[in-house]
Amino acid sequence: IASATITGIEALYRFHLGDWQLSLGGQWMDSNNDSEIKANQDKYLHGFYHYSNRAAIAWHAGNHRAELSYRYDDKLFYTPSNSVEAPARKLLNAGYTWKPGNFSFNLRINNLLDYRYLDFNFMPARGRSYTLTTSYTF
Repeated sequence: IASATITGIEALYRFHLGDWQLSLGGQWMDSNNDSEIKANQDKYLHGFYHYSNRAAIAWHAGNHRAELSYRYDDKLFYTPSNSVEAPARKLLNAGYTWKPGNFSFNLRINNLLDYRYLDFNFMPARGRSYTLTTSYTF
């Protein structure tokens, strides 16, 4: 890619009601490949999602926080000529954090529904994944 034009907008809205928080967000991008290669001219840039929307609900009380989020990504092309478009990606994620004193324990489960996606260059993305982290603040 010799040059490209990318424009976009991001938005995020958070609403708090007591111990609950609702957040809605999105990212919408437009790209134009200014390549010298005719097959790629005036096409979307390949390898990333151009539309991404997210909704999450979280509960926070005392030392505890739980979150459930849904993410919808669309408009990904595998090839520079945009001849192969990826299906939309839909992810449901969950997390729980407990902070007793200076410790923090965090459990995340990403892609709860265990969908298998092919991202950039047909490489398989992770299915369901679990992450457990522990930290201590001095």
